[in-house]
Amino acid sequence: MNLSGVAEFLIKYASRNAIDLSNQFKSLVKSTVDPRSKSIYAECSQLYEIAVSNFDDALKDLAAKDNLSVNVGVTAAMTDGGVSSDEDDDGTSNENLALFVGTDDAKRNDVLGQKTTKENAGYGVGTSFKGVSVRKGQYFKSKEVLQATMELYAMRYNCDYRVTKSDIKFWCIRCIEDICKWSLRAECLNGSTYFKINKFVGLHTCAPSKKKKFCRTPSAKTIGHLIKQNYEGAWESREYAVNEVRGIPEKSYGKIPKYLYMIQEANPGTFTNYEVDCNSRFKYLFISFGQSIRGFYKGMRKVIVVDGTFLKNKYKGVLLVATVVDGNSNLYPIAFGIADSENDSSREWFFEQLKVVIGDDKDLSFISDRHVSISKSLEKIYPLSSHGICIHHLIGNVITYHKGRGVADLVSRASKDNRVAEFEKYFGEICNISPAIGEYLADAQVKKWA
Repeated sequence: MNLSGVAEFLIKYASRNAIDLSNQFKSLVKSTVDPRSKSIYAECSQLYEIAVSNFDDALKDLAAKDNLSVNVGVTAAMTDGGVSSDEDDDGTSNENLALFVGTDDAKRNDVLGQKTTKENAGYGVGTSFKGVSVRKGQYFKSKEVLQATMELYAMRYNCDYRVTKSDIKFWCIRCIEDICKWSLRAECLNGSTYFKINKFVGLHTCAPSKKKKFCRTPSAKTIGHLIKQNYEGAWESREYAVNEVRGIPEKSYGKIPKYLYMIQEANPGTFTNYEVDCNSRFKYLFISFGQSIRGFYKGMRKVIVVDGTFLKNKYKGVLLVATVVDGNSNLYPIAFGIADSENDSSREWFFEQLKVVIGDDKDLSFISDRHVSISKSLEKIYPLSSHGICIHHLIGNVITYHKGRGVADLVSRASKDNRVAEFEKYFGEICNISPAIGEYLADAQVKKWA
């Protein structure tokens, strides 16, 4: 392998971005009046020059290890700048590029017979977007690939642009700032989906301190392609970010006893309970705020609605709630519980805790869906109270499981009518339309509809 060829190729092309940025900051130093901004731009320019110098020394060492190495003008090659095809600016063949990508690849033709190389070929969908670079003469497989590349380019270099022309033939953009000369013009090759950059002014002449907007955000489609390339890495990044914001779930469970203690200290009259299994792992949790309990006894109707919903965190589980409706028809929470699932033991434990703050009473009523565990637990823990079936759950089950969207309105009317004759009329119509739905509603016990 000819290491000197690799070295000079890297010098000419991989270092171009650092040199361009250094030149941009030098230009800003000359055009900026503000002393503070001028000092910052000068410092940035020096930092990029140091980076270029370090890369210079490393590549010299690489070239020196080659038995066939030649005296490579490293610094000269870097300041000459890169080219975007297998020919240099003077039209002569670029031998080092050929050494790197191979003679056949350097001279291969695309579908239209036009020269392309690994350097001027655009990024394809599903390939890596690392090291995004853009230059005149570069080819892209499609307009979508070109757009995605420019979105990542703008994000990497902290700039933004606006589209001045976009059709099946041309795609043109320029800097979002009107005074800036940065622009790009790409044209679709005849009879192909390929786009080629015909014009690219890569130097921004606008001052960063006067910019109205920074860093264009890549589209969801572009980000999706990046995630698809490295799903495992993307998922690890997502988990890391979530853990930084919310904390590690395993450690959060260990903080529950302290959290419950602080809730009781800050809210007098609050009742909480926390239970673990035989392996000291989380099992149940119950919270009822003192103010909610006092408000229930002072001005709420004694009709409690109990329900549950599935949690979608790492360890799943269900959230159990007990609520009432106040005088303004707003929901008023009484208690919250967390359990592993909706089963007999979890429901029974929840109602046992609820009974500590809301005692059993013949004037007390519970409304719920038709879950069997709720009925069993209420009969055992609250024998004096009455139990009703939520009509909204019944109508939802009629629609979902019995394909009864057409009779849903009749069920609703029947549930709201207080006259026996009218109710029997609606219920008869339901049974005539669908005997199965009529049987289902009868099994739900009409006297419990609420």
